[in-house]
Amino acid sequence: MDLPHWPPPPALSGPARGATVPTGTEEVIVKDVTRVVDSRVDFTGMFGKYKVTYSMKTPDEKTAKKLAKILENKTGKTLAAVGLIELPADEDAAE
Repeated sequence: MDLPHWPPPPALSGPARGATVPTGTEEVIVKDVTRVVDSRVDFTGMFGKYKVTYSMKTPDEKTAKKLAKILENKTGKTLAAVGLIELPADEDAAE
């Protein structure tokens, strides 16, 4: 199953007003998954020396947990390297 609207738009938490913001997925390194709340996954990335936060809404809680696991396995890689998210059909396939 494809995950629609991946990747989500960033919400910057570091740069001052007028600072350069990431315009592509090649510029952001996945740092960590900060939380999974119901069907939402919050994660952070690094854009140079700035932390970038993301919030991704998924169809349901099960899908959110699968996405979180995929992102945890891609820590240190660019969002571009994560690529299009194809979620496994069942829980065991996400491992």
